Amino acid sequence: MDGAPTTSGSAGGGGGGPAPFLMKTYDMVDDSTTDEIVSWSQNKTSFVVWNPPEFARVLLPAFFKHNNFSSFIRQLNTYGSKAIEGLSLNMPILEDVRLKTEAFAKMKNLRLLQIDGAYLTGCYEHLSKELRWLH
Repeated sequence: MDGAPTTSGSAGGGGGGPAPFLMKTYDMVDDSTTDEIVSWSQNKTSFVVWNPPEFARVLLPAFFKHNNFSSFIRQLNTYGSKAIEGLSLNMPILEDVRLKTEAFAKMKNLRLLQIDGAYLTGCYEHLSKELRWLH
């Protein structure tokens, strides 16, 4: 698999290869038929969830045993998303979307955050003190 994750994580990898979560995430993002929902960034070093409600409704249950976007973010944290510096989520206002601040707790390098169409719930102490909100 050219470009697939090559590091093994201690959280669920087991057999010395990449953890199943990482492989599933890679396969989901690498599928060009889902580019309107999720795709690689221009430089192919990160991915962008373009349509979080469809991502949760269609893709998450196809690859994982849930459809919870916040749980997916927490799982990313387990595998080293501490390097994330900026995050932009644009939810359609069609439904009441709530994200827990705990989902962002391990993103210690998160400096820029833009969330449209969703509410953050929980304790804001989970967010980096250096975080800047984009409007």
